[in-house]
Amino acid sequence: MYVVVHGSAARYVLSKKQAVRTPADVDVIFADGSKAEAARVASAWAESHGLGHLPMDLKHTYTGHSSLSGGQEAIRVPVPWSKSNGHALVLGAEVTVEWEEVQHLSSLIRSELPDEQLRAEAARGYFRLTVVPTPGEKGEWDDYIEGLTALRNSAAKHPRAWSVIRESAPWGRDVDQLMAQGCTPDPEWASRLQGGSPAAADGAVVIALTKRGIEQPYCDWPQPGETRPWPRGLALTRDAQHRREIARQGVAEFATLPTLAQALGMGGGGHATTPGP
Repeated sequence: MYVVVHGSAARYVLSKKQAVRTPADVDVIFADGSKAEAARVASAWAESHGLGHLPMDLKHTYTGHSSLSGGQEAIRVPVPWSKSNGHALVLGAEVTVEWEEVQHLSSLIRSELPDEQLRAEAARGYFRLTVVPTPGEKGEWDDYIEGLTALRNSAAKHPRAWSVIRESAPWGRDVDQLMAQGCTPDPEWASRLQGGSPAAADGAVVIALTKRGIEQPYCDWPQPGETRPWPRGLALTRDAQHRREIARQGVAEFATLPTLAQALGMGGGGHATTPGP
């Protein structure tokens, strides 16, 4: 059986408990065995290092053959943001640990990067976040895009990191509100919100966190205070006239839309577009 302790508990023990924050839990990944057996092995290890009182997060995985170590058995272990954050201790049979970088927003919060780097990564990063799960689902709708549950857990464990990110990113306050209150989309805009999400979301509502604030991957919503000019100018050919008419229809439709925050039921001010000939 393969049992690997990783994350903050592994880092704490490997550092010999010096100048490292005490872990909040013990992350364990295992393969080729039962969850009960993995829990027994990991619990004994935790007790021996004074961590027996901590909750244990056990996740099952499968082994593969490593291309980096001559085809030996390997376990892929998720690591927040960068492989340099990877810390692991193999408790069961020997196995190669291969790090799989995960760069969701919750991963950035857990990365323990310096404040300046947190600000820089948050300001230039692009993240997707599920704010309304697929009907019948709880938490995340898929490993592909994280939801508010994972984000809340990370922010609770690393409040300082989240505070730094929240204050430096244009979407920080909106996401803070979503974590605190969730959202109840306006039924009038439900289909547009779902249509602006990836097709694989299967009815979930997904937003994108960008340099402009909160947006959607496949749908255009006005930003607060955004204006769009009414298309003018000469249109001398029939094709040019057709393109201008389509552009005017787009501006007119855009002017009827709420902001994304309003469509999600989060409140906030509208935009300032007033189209007209």
